[in-house]
Amino acid sequence: MKGMLLAAGLGTRLRPLSEKTPKPLMPVVNVPVIEYNLRLMKSHGIDKVFINLFHLGDDIEDYLGDGSRYEVSITYSHEGELLGTGGGIKKLESLLGPSTFVVMNADIISDADLTAAIRAHREHRALATMVVKESPQADEFGAIEYDEHFRLIQLAGKISSPPVFEGLLQKAVFTGVHVLEPRALEYIPPDIYSCINEYAYPKMIANNEPVYVWRMNGYWCDLGTPERLLQANLDVLSRKIILNHFDPLADAEFKPKTEEAGMIILGKNVTLEETASFEPPVMIGTNCKIGKGTRLGPGAIVGNGCQVSRDCSIMDSVILSGSKIKKETLLNGMITDGNEYIKVTGPKD
Repeated sequence: MKGMLLAAGLGTRLRPLSEKTPKPLMPVVNVPVIEYNLRLMKSHGIDKVFINLFHLGDDIEDYLGDGSRYEVSITYSHEGELLGTGGGIKKLESLLGPSTFVVMNADIISDADLTAAIRAHREHRALATMVVKESPQADEFGAIEYDEHFRLIQLAGKISSPPVFEGLLQKAVFTGVHVLEPRALEYIPPDIYSCINEYAYPKMIANNEPVYVWRMNGYWCDLGTPERLLQANLDVLSRKIILNHFDPLADAEFKPKTEEAGMIILGKNVTLEETASFEPPVMIGTNCKIGKGTRLGPGAIVGNGCQVSRDCSIMDSVILSGSKIKKETLLNGMITDGNEYIKVTGPKD
C-alpha cells in the first residue's frame, strides 16, 4: 500500500531552531519525529512512501536514505517552491494511485490504528476520510464537526454551506492524517500552492461527495510548537507514553528495567567527568561528554555528539544533537542547539 508524508514545511513556530534543523528531524528522545511516522506506516502495511521536501530537504533525505532500514521504499518529491499540503499531494497524483492511500503530516506522533481507519473509509465508500481525535481543545485547533454517521459537516468554519444533518454535531481535532481515494485529487488545482483542508475538502463537501471522519483512540500530538515538542520528549522519556508500533528506547544501552520514570539511559561512548550527577529520568545520546560538576535531570535529554561543559544544570530540557553547551549554563524548560535557545516553560524547583 502507498502513503505520503508531508515534510516540506518551514517550521516557522520552531524558529530559530528550525532554521538549521527541519521540523521533521526534530527529535523525540533522540529519534527524529518523521521516523516515528515511517514506522507507524510500515506497521500497517504501507511500504511505498512518498515524501515531499522543500526547507532543508536534503537533510531529511540524507537521514532517511532509500527507506530500506525501515523496510519501506521512499520516493522523494523536491519542490522548487513551496506547494502546500494540497499542491504537494497533487504533484504526485500520477504516482499515488490507483487505489486508496494514506497521507500524514510528518511532524506528529501518533499510534492511530491506520488499518482500522482504512477499513472504515472503505466501508463508507468514502472519497476522503479525516482521522480525528476528541479533545477539549477542539475549538482552539479549529474544530472538525461531524454527525452521528461520522459524515464530515464542518471544518474549522471553512464550509460555507454545510450539509443538512440530523441530531447534534460532535467536535474533534484533525490529527493530520487523511485516507484518500485518487479521485479526491481532482479537487486540487495543479502547479500552485494550496491547502487540502481549505481548498479540496470544502469543494468535495459542496459537491455532496462522501467525506467522513474516523475517530482514533490512543496517543496523538502535533509537534509544531516548542511547548508540544518538549512535552512529547518528557512524556516518552518518563514512559507516560508507550506507543504500540515503536519503542524509541528499545535499543538504549541501558534499557529501563521497569515502566517507571526512575531510569538513566546512556548511549555508547559517553564520557562522564568526575562529580557529574543525575536525577532520573535522563537520556544521553552516543558520543557525548559531560563535564565536571554538571547536574542532569530530572527530564534531561541530551542529543548525540553533544558536549556539555562543567557546572551546568539541565532540567526538563532538550539539547539537540551536535550541540556544545558552555560552562555554568542553566537550562530549565528549554530546547537548544547550543547557539539558539527557546524558552518553553517557567522554571521548576
